[in-house]
Amino acid sequence: MATTSSFAHINEKLGLVLFAPEVTAGTPNWSFTATGGSGTTVTVDTTSGNTHDNAIASAADDFFNGLQVFYLSGTSTSALQAKVYDISDFAVSGGTATFTVNTQAATPSSGDVFYVFGALKASEVSLETTPEDLPREFVRQTLDPASSEKGLEITSGSFNFELPGHVTVAADGSAPGLDRMSQFLTCVGTRSTSAGEAVTGGSSTTTQVDVTDASTFSVGQHVLINNQVRRITAVDTASTPDNIVVSPALSAAPAASDLVYTGETFTPDDSGHRTHTMLFLTDDRLIDVPGCAFNIKFMADQFGALSMGQAEFDAGAYTYQDGITLDASQTTKKAIPFSTSAAAYWGTNSLCVNSFEFDLAHERQELRDTCSNIRFDVRGRAATCAVTLRDTTKSVKDDWEQNATQAHLIIAAGNSAGACVAIHGNAQVQTAAANNINDTRYWDATFAFVDDQTDAASAQKPQLTRF
Repeated sequence: MATTSSFAHINEKLGLVLFAPEVTAGTPNWSFTATGGSGTTVTVDTTSGNTHDNAIASAADDFFNGLQVFYLSGTSTSALQAKVYDISDFAVSGGTATFTVNTQAATPSSGDVFYVFGALKASEVSLETTPEDLPREFVRQTLDPASSEKGLEITSGSFNFELPGHVTVAADGSAPGLDRMSQFLTCVGTRSTSAGEAVTGGSSTTTQVDVTDASTFSVGQHVLINNQVRRITAVDTASTPDNIVVSPALSAAPAASDLVYTGETFTPDDSGHRTHTMLFLTDDRLIDVPGCAFNIKFMADQFGALSMGQAEFDAGAYTYQDGITLDASQTTKKAIPFSTSAAAYWGTNSLCVNSFEFDLAHERQELRDTCSNIRFDVRGRAATCAVTLRDTTKSVKDDWEQNATQAHLIIAAGNSAGACVAIHGNAQVQTAAANNINDTRYWDATFAFVDDQTDAASAQKPQLTRF
């Protein structure tokens, strides 16, 4: 994309928000030079001497799965110019990185230049850069002015993004694969998933679900059964048939051939958080911000509104290039309406939720280092979920808040496979206050998650699951 004009200008109405996961924090790895390939692959020499090429020498298998290859409009193979292809597989072996993509218009030639990104459906983009405001304390004998340089350059920003359900949902015997949102959310923690399983027989109850193979499940995992998110509290592979126990109870016992959907769950890391390079294409200007450390929020405002994600990040210096033209295909997945919830429970207490805002509260801290200049790391977490719920009992104030009662919190937007996102974890009410919404009484309650750093005996980190 780019505007055309008799004079150079930047049209801020045109833009893309892109990201590239980093193998080494703070080192960009999104611009590559091909050494060859085939109709469905493109290869890179990871010993070429080019920073981006070399940076992926130790990348894990599947590191770029779900992202896209963008051939530059001026690359040498004309049939590939400005083409975009989905990455289905990635591996490094013997100094060669191989990206497997869908069928290309031509075989890549040595010297073809391509980028690897994930495009996000984003809005409300904010990007600020400034030198650190470091104090100057000195004595001088002349009237020469002090230097205007105050410190190293730092960048911070935020944007809203659509947080959809999984593009390819779990099926009987298979787990959901990686898509671009899977890759983006790796900035907050470790991804885990397992295969879905069919309900077997007709003896399931609202709490015990018979399945073909229970060994794929684990205690504490969250599943979607008949449009309801539930937590697994027990797994039994010794009985015939296998079964799992879920809480809270389902509204009805599932029938044979119903599917127990597994999603992908992101558990916050305590250290070693993955960073992304964020790239903002504004008209034909590409702004490159490597080493971004993130905090993620997930929210829905009122009944029927779209649920949204919000990303906040900090990083060091940025660069930009003019004259860049890119295209980016998007999936048809949309943000999930917060109209019918798959779950809203605290323990076994059903919550009539009007709105919620989950904040992972990753605290980013600056680190000045002579070997890596300046970088930001996640050094703390104080996750909360602010919930506005109907005033049906005074227990919210007199019991839940007063007694610091702990229970498992589940709040989900959407209620079907491919269109459901849930947050969950062990939590207690931190504050509760009365609220008035259109002359109707509500509670404003803030749940604080009981992390492993605050209560090791009953810890369960806040998690996010996409179904």
